[in-house]
Amino acid sequence: MKKKLLTVLLAVVMVFGVFSLTACGAGTNPDEEYNYYGTKYELDGDVKIEAATFQGVYKMFTTAGNFLLYVDSESDGAAARFQAINKLAQEWDVTIYHFNPDLTGGYDTTVSANIIKALPETVKGSNIVTVQDTLTAISKKKATEWTDNTLYGISGAESTTSDGTTVTYNGKIAGSASYDKGALAIASVALRKPSYAQYGDPKNPVPEMYNTGNINTMNLFADGRLHMYNDDGTDALTAEKTDVYVTVADYAQFAHLMDNNDGYFAVFFGGTWCPNTQAIAMLTNDLAKDYGISKIYFFDPRLDDGTKIDAADKTTVDGVETNVIIENSAYLASNLNTRNSDIAGLMMDSAKGILDDVKVTYAESATIDQLAQLILDNKTKVAAYEENGKKPYEAYGAFTSLDQVKEKLDGGRYNYAHVYAKFLKAYLPEYDSEWNYGVEFTIGGEKFTKMCVPNMMMFNGEGAGAAKLVGLAEAEYTYANTSVEGNPQNVEWTNAIKAIFDENPYAYYAPLPDEVEATEEESSGESSAPSAPAADAGGC
Repeated sequence: MKKKLLTVLLAVVMVFGVFSLTACGAGTNPDEEYNYYGTKYELDGDVKIEAATFQGVYKMFTTAGNFLLYVDSESDGAAARFQAINKLAQEWDVTIYHFNPDLTGGYDTTVSANIIKALPETVKGSNIVTVQDTLTAISKKKATEWTDNTLYGISGAESTTSDGTTVTYNGKIAGSASYDKGALAIASVALRKPSYAQYGDPKNPVPEMYNTGNINTMNLFADGRLHMYNDDGTDALTAEKTDVYVTVADYAQFAHLMDNNDGYFAVFFGGTWCPNTQAIAMLTNDLAKDYGISKIYFFDPRLDDGTKIDAADKTTVDGVETNVIIENSAYLASNLNTRNSDIAGLMMDSAKGILDDVKVTYAESATIDQLAQLILDNKTKVAAYEENGKKPYEAYGAFTSLDQVKEKLDGGRYNYAHVYAKFLKAYLPEYDSEWNYGVEFTIGGEKFTKMCVPNMMMFNGEGAGAAKLVGLAEAEYTYANTSVEGNPQNVEWTNAIKAIFDENPYAYYAPLPDEVEATEEESSGESSAPSAPAADAGGC
């Protein structure tokens, strides 16, 4: 473990009478040059595009405000599209959020997680359908009618209704257009003032018709459940982003980060749904600022970002039955947690198990069609195997057609634990959870440790090849334990995260002073002594 010299931060009085606070590391971290969209799509100037997970989209429709959402699965020709969208965002001086409807980002093409695509009947009971149906419900537009490469103006919910069984939001799509057509019209719809009447024909919008200041910032890390800023929940979801966290929306973005970030960088694995993540999110954020670390990449292993939805219920007050809404009531789709095995994965492994048992060889990359044909071709061998009293796969013995086998195996395309396993094999072969030691499951015939969340990993991206893991800390705390300075859990996590940050040679510990309130004399101008508000730290 590298040890760094603890330093005392000196406050320098600037011309305007305030302290400028800077943590000085060993030069500029190349990580500062990395931005997923800017790097991958070679965007010029400020990058005004940010990633939105499904939870972010859900919040847009269920939170009062106006948002701009760009839907793009990042297929061929994406560079030109993102360059055009970023140019629009620069001209408007707003943030445009990008949502990839393929919840894995297309990281593994052998699975299907695109929620704007029609799904086969065989997966109607799966969690991916639940997410798809939820998108339909909150947007008032059938999920399969959402179109790729499209800019949407979102008018978020200002109210909800409940019939005692379901919750309905009044959020909606205010307008939409292809990324290269009618973008100004989308802006005018999403950002328009209360009425078009005083401006004339809404089909021919003019710049005066909209105010980009009405665009809201979707900051999930200000969510009250994550205990970051606006901790009381007041306007938390649209608050200005004042934390260090950068959203990594899917596995494809994570892979790009690992392959293309040339600096040292930290990744926080967790989620707003996780009480243990809530316990350490703000503490970790503040420690990062003390180290002059401006980015911590935040990745949720749940494909829907652990979205929690509101539920309707009935309660009786003074003898009168009343409908109530229970916020953040339940997970939307708990089985989309990729670090857990699921029945579809076991089904796929069973298929391969049959082939193993009957001594039939197959390629690791065998498709469902290939597996189905191999099973059907070897049905006699399977039957003979079962007749010998070994029936772990007896459900396959009755198959008489290729379609029957394929229908049974089709669920394998919706087993996202395989994505997790593929990612670990490619980028984290050395990962082994100490907290979840012994909690293993089998995917594709190989054993994997269930990832513990929350955890923090530090990576070294310098040199050739993918970034290498150089530090790991895992935590299981409650918010109350870590929020009190000096509490044993507070001390334990502080020391653990310092050890992780100490692995970054571009940063070292230089704590920022707490904000100092101005005295009455200072407020009235009777004293020249400056106040000392905390400022962002940076390299020098």
